[in-house]
Amino acid sequence: MKKYILMLAVAFAAVFSSCTNDEIPVQQSTSFKINLATVVDGFASIELSPGELTTPPFNSRLRVCLLVYNKAGVLVNKEIQYAQSYSQIISSKMDLSEGDYTILVITDVDLTDEIYNRWKLEGEENLATTKIVGTGYIKNELAILGIKSQQIKINSNDNIEYKINVEPAGAIIRVDYYNCNKWDFVESYELAVKQISSDIKFDSNGEPQYSIETSDVYKWRINSVDTRYEEYYNGQVLAGEYRYSFSFPQKNAYFRFEENEIDGDESYSDFCICDINKGWGYIFEIDTYDLTTQWYYYDPSADRSPENKGLLKGDLKLQMTDRNLQKVDLSKVATATSIYVTD
Repeated sequence: MKKYILMLAVAFAAVFSSCTNDEIPVQQSTSFKINLATVVDGFASIELSPGELTTPPFNSRLRVCLLVYNKAGVLVNKEIQYAQSYSQIISSKMDLSEGDYTILVITDVDLTDEIYNRWKLEGEENLATTKIVGTGYIKNELAILGIKSQQIKINSNDNIEYKINVEPAGAIIRVDYYNCNKWDFVESYELAVKQISSDIKFDSNGEPQYSIETSDVYKWRINSVDTRYEEYYNGQVLAGEYRYSFSFPQKNAYFRFEENEIDGDESYSDFCICDINKGWGYIFEIDTYDLTTQWYYYDPSADRSPENKGLLKGDLKLQMTDRNLQKVDLSKVATATSIYVTD
């Protein structure tokens, strides 16, 4: 009888052990190679100084956040690494159980004093609540944001390396202010808009859903130059300046230049309506010598040389009084860290 009971106990233990082993998730070592260069590839065409968009500014670095969500959308792994250049390839290795996953990679510029970072991540514990929100600071080149989501399936005995090319989350606008110190009664020039980038949420596949706040009037100023302070380059007073702005993709975006005078008067240009496409570069110009504006775009899928930029709308007169203006010879305008007249 004892022998019979012992045999039953051994059999029961074997069955129980087998069931228990079947329920233990098999962890597979999964590798990721994250390409950062694809975030800024399309922006190089509008750089005045090579590398000023494709290299993080002084006192900053690139923050690369890798988020892994299971089929239910719950975060199962998170890793943050840092890079000094978009040319770097970020490598990561994780142990993941068999199953379906959504991989989400987010890149942004991380400043030494992080309170000035342009973006922050919220609610990442679940894909449905994950959100990228602005911190309230102006969205210039420090706001360049990269996002890429990818669906993967982990099987037993897989040994796969996943390559992720991070994409730009928006577009870059270079705003050129030619001869902006020409008039002593002008305090500043600004680029005003009827829409502003707000935040980004994600659908069940990890695809970004952009939130754009809109207005019937030109409520927001996304770019500006203060004419009261002279800047120098190689001992010369700069006759012009340029600034960058980062924008989410949007349809039928409204832009216009505004002039703010010391006595409180304001003047403004005619407006430009255009689509802002993800990964594209734009150049918006104002020349205060003859009060004209030009609006250009660069399609990164086409020839990227400056000769192939497209004209959105040009020769828009600012609504101002005649000032006996003379035409600036743009052939005498050189580029360095800013735009200046050489004679």
